[in-house]
Amino acid sequence: MNDDRVSWASDREIFEAIVSQLEDPDVARLRRAFRVLAALFFLLGALAVVVAGLGWPGLAGFSSTFGASAAIARRRVRRRHAPG
Repeated sequence: MNDDRVSWASDREIFEAIVSQLEDPDVARLRRAFRVLAALFFLLGALAVVVAGLGWPGLAGFSSTFGASAAIARRRVRRRHAPG
């Protein structure tokens, strides 16, 4: 192989590495929407727990289950929209 082909192959590998690191705008928008909705639902749920009069133990229980559920939902969305 001559030097031009080696240089071209190297440039192409660098380009592909850079492009593979770029973020899809649709996925970024979906991620932002998920975070905003998760925060909104958490605040509404916490308000409902306080209004129901369940106190600190109820709020702690709600927070622990909400956090785990949000993590599972985020993982499912990430797998569904995975590249490839």
